[in-house]
Amino acid sequence: MSPAPSIPSAASQPLVRFDLAQARDAFRREAFVVAHNLAAHELFTLDRLADLADRLPADVVEHNLGSVSALEPGGAVPKLDLPPGEVVRGIEENGSWVALPIMLADRELPGIPEYQALYNEVIDALAPIVPGGRAAMSGFHSVIFVASSGSTTPSHLDGEIGFLLHVHGGKRLSIGRYASAEREREELEAFHLRAHRNTGELPVDVRHIDLEPGAGVHVPPLTPHWVTTDAGLAISLSVGFQTPENLRRAGVYRFNARARKLGLSPRPYGEHAERDRLKAGLVAGAAGAKRRLRRRVA
Repeated sequence: MSPAPSIPSAASQPLVRFDLAQARDAFRREAFVVAHNLAAHELFTLDRLADLADRLPADVVEHNLGSVSALEPGGAVPKLDLPPGEVVRGIEENGSWVALPIMLADRELPGIPEYQALYNEVIDALAPIVPGGRAAMSGFHSVIFVASSGSTTPSHLDGEIGFLLHVHGGKRLSIGRYASAEREREELEAFHLRAHRNTGELPVDVRHIDLEPGAGVHVPPLTPHWVTTDAGLAISLSVGFQTPENLRRAGVYRFNARARKLGLSPRPYGEHAERDRLKAGLVAGAAGAKRRLRRRVA
């Protein structure tokens, strides 16, 4: 395995550290490394994480066996028939990985204020990278990953702008690009229609980034990647959010995917700015109408 990436340092030791000029230049476009001070934080002990798993609604916790390949295009992978808290307590022997959400954009998660306060601290630290700062950030999403030795999270996409902050053990993130513009369109339109995030093909021109405690990496939205862990327990915090530009891009892909199912041939994202704004607006308006209808019915 290659050495851990070099990461920025600072005498003041803020919660998350990065080269601001580099980060702003690469933001949303390509991966770059950051440093953080979460490796010794008390909220990431195995006992505290098992307690978190017990407190979360079971339907929001994802866990799977980690002995899978880097490509699982169907999205369905095996898991243990155990409550999430028990999976976490046995994580050092049971060959699984667990995703414990602490922030969800579409659902409130009460009863875990200490984790949500920490998430907000991280977001405040990252805000200088984002055009428009904290005011331009929305759709907040965050999970804590707890993984057994040698686990694999198959190649997938994240719709959010992400930062993976590694806390314990060793982890490798492998990130690349689509084989062609046509393949990118197919994957991204499918992503915005289906119920899982896994990609149909592995990325090409892959860059491997080895993470040790205290290191992190920016994962651009909708960029194919997979994750493997070294020997021993691995723990990471993933933080995600949206910006107006990112939401507009997602709206265009969602519109185009639906239009293509009707036999139309919509223009790709980025080809016509005014049409992109119109498409995204129509999708946002339809989503808002559905939310209002659900509230009335409820």
